[in-house]
Amino acid sequence: MKSFRHRLPPLNSLLTFEAAARHANFTRAASELHITQAAVSRQIAILEHHIDTKLFHRHGRRVSLTAAGQQLSQRLATSFDFMIDALESVSRPSPNARLTLAANSAISHLWLGPMLNRLRATQPTLASGLRLITADHHRDILTEDVDLAICYDMAPHPDWQLTPLFTETLYPVASPDFIAELPQGARDCRELPLLAALPLLDYERLEPNWINWPRWFSGMGKPGLALNVQRQFTSYHLVLDAALAGQGVALGSHQQVSALVARGQLVRLGTLEYSSGCDYWLAARLESQNPRQAALASWLHEQVLDGQHEY
Repeated sequence: MKSFRHRLPPLNSLLTFEAAARHANFTRAASELHITQAAVSRQIAILEHHIDTKLFHRHGRRVSLTAAGQQLSQRLATSFDFMIDALESVSRPSPNARLTLAANSAISHLWLGPMLNRLRATQPTLASGLRLITADHHRDILTEDVDLAICYDMAPHPDWQLTPLFTETLYPVASPDFIAELPQGARDCRELPLLAALPLLDYERLEPNWINWPRWFSGMGKPGLALNVQRQFTSYHLVLDAALAGQGVALGSHQQVSALVARGQLVRLGTLEYSSGCDYWLAARLESQNPRQAALASWLHEQVLDGQHEY
């Protein structure tokens, strides 16, 4: 086991050195620490004696760091920052403590990101210090350093309080220019075989419960139907980017495409839609409950209830 007490100099000498190095002046360091200049000189001498290394050049009343002093100053400042972070991580959270929110890449890019822009514009205090983590696996979202998470199709969890945000509904969408080139029957998209024959844009399923085109057609009662998948992407928001560029038909998740549809950038093909029965949940970590966590959770629910999805 390490014994820091015998290897470290007196901690007061390190604190004094950090202040003196930062100010490059013993008098100003003494004023900051509420001690005398002589006490600063004494603490520096103790430290130099302990490590047997000169840390300051003395030029009358002026001082400057030696090369060793510069190296120690930089590393000591970093060490103190780590110590502060360690103490804050276990201290009682303050009303303005940092808040961490996590979600998958599609929700982050298409829904949550614009929501947080609105939060910063309307409630800067609540948005202050907010950190967003993006990941596509539950195991990377539901971590100990996350306070709130938006999760898809989540089962009950003893460490998290779950409240539903919205239910998933999916329908085909494409750009207006792409649809304008289609025959009328394909535009109406009333027949699943007609839709299956159109250039479809799909994505890789990183989680087994995600819905892509084959699962959508299966849910619509046409499993095994031959699909004309033209391109497959590594993430859902890239699928929508390709649809916006007129490259084919994408599967639109309502909450993530409704603003694009409202602005006319994407258009629904007919009225076919599939409700997967899966919900998006807002998960609040029980161990990190605090007023800011509750306020942000309440604000996100209000945005959903008020229907403010157009950004």
